[in-house]
Amino acid sequence: MCGLAGILAHPDRPLVEAALRAMTRAVAHRGPDGEGLWISPDGTVGLGHRRLAIVDLDAAAAQPMANEDGAVRIVFNGEIYNHAALRRELLAAGHHFSTASSDTEVLLHGYEQWGIDGLCKRLEGIYAFALHDGRSGRTLLVRDPVGIKPLYVAWLGGDLLFGSEIRAILAHPGFVGRPALAHLPDYLTFMAVPAPNTLVEGIFKIPAGHRLEVGADRRGDLVRYWRPTARLPQVPSERPALVKALRTELERVVTDQMIADVPVGVMLSGGIDSSTILALATRARGAGINAYSVGFTDDADLDETAEAAMVAAMFGARHHVLRLTPETAIGAIDAMVDALDEPLADWVCLPLHALAAAVQADGTKVVLVGEGADELFAGYEYWLTYLGPVARRFRLAQALAPLARGLAAVLLGDDLRLATRADFLRRAGTGGEAFWGGAILCWPAVRERLLADRSDAAPLPRWRTGGHTAPEAGPPLLPDALVAGWYAGIDADLGPSHPLARMAALEFRHRLPELLLMRVDKMTMAHGVEARVPFLDTGLIEFAMAVPPEQKLAGARTKGLMREAVAGLIPEAIRLAPKKGFGAPVDSWLRGPLADRVRERIAHGPLAALLDMALVERLFAEHRSRRINHAGVIWALYVASRWLERTFTRDGATFGRMQERQAADTGDFAPVPPGSPLRSKAAARHPGTAT
Repeated sequence: MCGLAGILAHPDRPLVEAALRAMTRAVAHRGPDGEGLWISPDGTVGLGHRRLAIVDLDAAAAQPMANEDGAVRIVFNGEIYNHAALRRELLAAGHHFSTASSDTEVLLHGYEQWGIDGLCKRLEGIYAFALHDGRSGRTLLVRDPVGIKPLYVAWLGGDLLFGSEIRAILAHPGFVGRPALAHLPDYLTFMAVPAPNTLVEGIFKIPAGHRLEVGADRRGDLVRYWRPTARLPQVPSERPALVKALRTELERVVTDQMIADVPVGVMLSGGIDSSTILALATRARGAGINAYSVGFTDDADLDETAEAAMVAAMFGARHHVLRLTPETAIGAIDAMVDALDEPLADWVCLPLHALAAAVQADGTKVVLVGEGADELFAGYEYWLTYLGPVARRFRLAQALAPLARGLAAVLLGDDLRLATRADFLRRAGTGGEAFWGGAILCWPAVRERLLADRSDAAPLPRWRTGGHTAPEAGPPLLPDALVAGWYAGIDADLGPSHPLARMAALEFRHRLPELLLMRVDKMTMAHGVEARVPFLDTGLIEFAMAVPPEQKLAGARTKGLMREAVAGLIPEAIRLAPKKGFGAPVDSWLRGPLADRVRERIAHGPLAALLDMALVERLFAEHRSRRINHAGVIWALYVASRWLERTFTRDGATFGRMQERQAADTGDFAPVPPGSPLRSKAAARHPGTAT
C-alpha cells in the first residue's frame, strides 16, 4: 500500500523534477518506508512513489519499477491477492522476474503478456496504478473495480497531473487551487461529491472500475472495464447448497487477504461482519491476531467493545480497545478534516481516524475491515422499509401524479421535514426514483432552502466521461439526471429485475466507492495503515449479485443468508444480533461541548455567504432543543467549512489572496485556466428516511 503521483508533460515543456518531488512528498503519509522518482529521458513523463512495504520487503521491490528493457514503468498503490498464481502463469509463459515475490512486477509482466484488458480481468485485489508504455507513448491510469483505492487527475495547460490524493495535485507549484463550490449541492445531497467531480476546481477522480487511457497528446479515453452486475455466475438454487457455497466463498476471500510479509490485524466492531472476518482469519493464521476496537466514554448505546471483547477472547486475539472521551475526539477534528483530503459528511471518520492512529502506534501495518457485507446481503433495515411501506406509498403517488405534484408545491416551505416529503411527491409525480442510495442527507427541496441562489455563477470544467477529451466548461448534472443515468446502466446490465437488486447495484455507483471506502482509505492511510476489504472481493461480489433477492430476503430479516452461512463460526449472540452500526455521539456533542464552536465556524466561515443563515440558525435552535435532530446537516456544513479554511487559506487569508500568492509563485509553470470558485445551483439528493 503506497502513495503515487505523476506528471505527463507537454512535449514542448519538459516537467520540472521539483514539482514531481513536491507532489510525491504530499502523500508521504501513505508510504513512510521509502521514496522513488523516475523521469523519462525526454522529460515528458514523471512518476513518483511513496512506499508502504507489505509484500516483498526487499529493496528490489521499490518503485517506480520497470520491466527488463525499461520500456514499461509503473507506480502502484494496493495489493494483488492472486499475484502468486499470476506469477506462476507468467513464468510458464517465459517471463523472467527480478524480484522474489513483488506483486508490482506481476503487473508489469501481466501487461506485457495479456495487455491491459487481459490484465484487469485477471486481477483480484485493491489497487490504483499508473503504467507508462514507452513503446506506444500511452499511459494507463487504473482504479480498482470497486474503488477501494482513490486516483485523482487534473489537466494543467497541456500537462496531465495525477495522484493518490487531491493534495498531491495541489502541491504542484503551477496548480492554482480553487474550491469548486458548484458541487457543494452534490456534497450536501450524497454526503460526498460523486465521481468524477471533486470540491476542487479542475481536479477529478477516476470512477471505480474505470481506467483513463492517455495518449501522447495528453487527451484520454475513460474506459469502464468492470460492472458488479455485468458478469454473474451460476449459484446453487437450493438454500442449503447456497448457504454452503457462501461459506466457502467467505473462507476463500479472508484467507486470500491474509497475504503479507508483515502482521495482519482486524478492526473489530463486535458485529457479525468483523466477527466473521476475525474467525476466518484465525482459521487461516492461528490465534494471536491483533484486533482493534473503539468506544466512547459518554455513550453506552454506541459502545460494542464488550461484544468485541467476547469475540476476541473466543478466537484468542490480542484485543486492543481505544476509549475516546469527548474532549479527545473533538480535539482531533481538525486532524481528521486534514486527512479527509476532500469532505465526507460522515462522522464515522472521527473514530476511524483515532483507531487507525492506535493501530499504527501498535506497529500493525495491515487491517481487515468489514465494509460491503450489508450491500451484498441486504443488511440494512431501511432497505426493507424502502421495499415495503415506502414502495407502496411511492406507487400510490405515481398513480396520482397530478395530485402528487400539486401537493408537493403546497408542502414546500421552511419546514425541512415537509420539504423532504414534498420532494418524495415530486419524484413520484415526475417519473423519478424513490431510492437514491443509502447516503442521502438533503433531498433537492431541502438543499435548495439551505443554499443561496448562485444561478448567475460561471460554469466550471466538467469531465464528460466516455469521450476522448479533457474537461470542458458546463454545468454539473442535476441530481435526478445523475441518478437516472446510474439506474440506466444498471437496468442495461440486469434487465427487468427485483428492486433489491437495483438498490444493491446503485450503492456501487456512489455510496460504496466515494463515501464508505474513501472514509476507510483516507483515515487509515493518514497513518500509513493499509485497510483490506474481504467482502468486496470481486468474485464474492459477483456471487452475491447472482443470488436471487428472494433468497436474501427469506425470513424477512436483514442479512439472513449470511447469518446462516456463519452458523457455528461465531457466537450466537453476535450472529443473531440486530445491526447496531458504527457511529459517534456527534448529535449529543452538537447540543453540548461542540455546539458553540460549530455554530461560530459556520456563521463566520467560508460557506456563510452561500447559506441561508437564518435557516441554519433555526436548525441549531431546533437541534439544541431536541425538537428535531439536525446533526447530519450541521456536521456536513461544519466539515466542509473547516476543510475549505484549512485547504484554501493560509494565516487567515481569503480565497482570493491565496490565489494571488499562488499565481505570483508559479514561475515558469502555467496556471490552470481561470474559472469561477462559486456555483451552487447544481444538484442534490438524499434518502432522508422521512417519506
